[in-house]
Parts: sequence; C-alpha cells; structure tokens
Amino acid sequence: MKRLFSGIGSKIVLPYLLLTLTVAGIGAFVVVNLVTGTLHERFNNQLLDSGRVVAESMVRYEEDRLAVLRQVSNTEGVPESVA
Repeated sequence: MKRLFSGIGSKIVLPYLLLTLTVAGIGAFVVVNLVTGTLHERFNNQLLDSGRVVAESMVRYEEDRLAVLRQVSNTEGVPESVA
C-alpha cells in the first residue's frame, strides 16, 4: 500500500483528481438547480396561461348565454306558444 502512494506521480495526480471531481460535482449541482428552477418557472407560467384561457372562455360562454337569455326575455307570446 505504501508503494502505491509513494511515487511522485500519485502525489501530484491525486490532489488534482480530487480537485477536478470536486469542481465537477459543484458544477453539476449548480446546473441541475438552474435547470430545475427554469422548469419549475416554465410550469408555473403554463399553469397561469391555462387559467387565463379557461377564464376567458368561461366569460365568453357566459356572455353568449346572457345574450340568448336577454333575447328570450324580450320575446312576447312565448308562454302561450309553448302551452
């Protein structure tokens, strides 16, 4: 075991290998956090847009229903013709 770590090559390479792995790990952590944050923000924006679309379509639907109701309420003779 002592012979494995006694060479000058291992004394130089091992610290740089550990440093490289540490920097790579930190970089991967930062990238994953950025990507996850971006995806979360994108998902929230899609939910908000979907909510707006649904609300607008419900408003249009209710306006159409109210227009029909106003036309029906101003009609004369409907109860007599139905009966």
